[in-house]
Amino acid sequence: METAVRVTPGGERLLFVLNHGPSPVDLPPACAGTDLLSGHPVRTLGPNGVILLRD
Repeated sequence: METAVRVTPGGERLLFVLNHGPSPVDLPPACAGTDLLSGHPVRTLGPNGVILLRD
């Protein structure tokens, strides 16, 4: 799993979480939340999955 934080021009911090592996992974509490891409709450990231969260 890889995480990266980016800051928008308006100062909003966005957290990208990527699962490069072939198996789902449970997200740590700091990464659980509502995915901005799908609008769905997430606690697990599927194989090769990507989510975007407000940090």
